[in-house]
Amino acid sequence: MSKRARLFIDYETHFDDDYTLKKMPTAQYLRDERFELLGAAMAAPGCIEPGWYTPGNGLGRALASLPWPNVEIIAHNVTFDAAVLATHAPQFRPAYHTCTMLRTRYAISQGLLPADRGTSLAELGNKGNTADAVAAGGEKLKSYALQDLRDLMTLYVESEGWQVPRMELDLMDLHARMACYPVLSLRRELLEEVAA
Repeated sequence: MSKRARLFIDYETHFDDDYTLKKMPTAQYLRDERFELLGAAMAAPGCIEPGWYTPGNGLGRALASLPWPNVEIIAHNVTFDAAVLATHAPQFRPAYHTCTMLRTRYAISQGLLPADRGTSLAELGNKGNTADAVAAGGEKLKSYALQDLRDLMTLYVESEGWQVPRMELDLMDLHARMACYPVLSLRRELLEEVAA
């Protein structure tokens, strides 16, 4: 099997006081009529230059240039970013999901990092205020998103040294898959028996 292409991604989306992930589940947020994809800070070494891509300026082309399905998506809250991808660009389905937030939580739980270390990019990086950046849009949002991308990539490199067991990484991937690509499995014979 060929080596996976790594896609570092951080989607930025519209939100306000009422329309926020703090007040609704991710699936409801993504399917709400108020949903607006503002853009994504992305990098895929060897494939996509680090940059800010918007729906009207290269986002679709950049994603289409990757060798799907042989792509590993890497995000700080991969369940959210992969869910945006699954909902709004379902033709691009990753082979693997890596979450730096879950890696950080694992490392804290195992005593590899201090118990008081935060797990959000705001606590781990040089992040500014999300609401201010989204409200301002334009260059301020681009600058904010690119800083998130740099912080994500730095944290990923750091997390590679924590020696998280493969089984744990696979469970993190499974968690994202179950959230983004839910499958209902039914025992047809039993249902027919109950119905009769």
